[in-house]
Amino acid sequence: TEFCPNAECGVAFFDFTGCCALNCQNCDCPFCFWCHAAAATSLENHIHVASCPARPAEQEAGYYANDVEIAAHVKKRASERLREYLNTLAADVRAGVLQESPLLLPEYPAAFD
Repeated sequence: TEFCPNAECGVAFFDFTGCCALNCQNCDCPFCFWCHAAAATSLENHIHVASCPARPAEQEAGYYANDVEIAAHVKKRASERLREYLNTLAADVRAGVLQESPLLLPEYPAAFD
């Protein structure tokens, strides 16, 4: 699940199609899908999205992404957040989580060896 980057809002959003220059449906905050940076205006957001450093290198330049590219990026962001969380755990607790969750976290055990 992704969230609006506005600290006063934080509403979850689940999916979208097309343009990666998003606006929160709750607070209208313009933000970048790739890095979740909030912008002051829609124009500023579009300028940022066109050259966002978080956009995958293989992603075609511009504002749009297809469903496959969006899903891959959401999965990548979720993996990064999970990795960050797991790194906050004590080594023995992290090892226990990874041992109990091999089907859910198949790519993680090697990362913590």
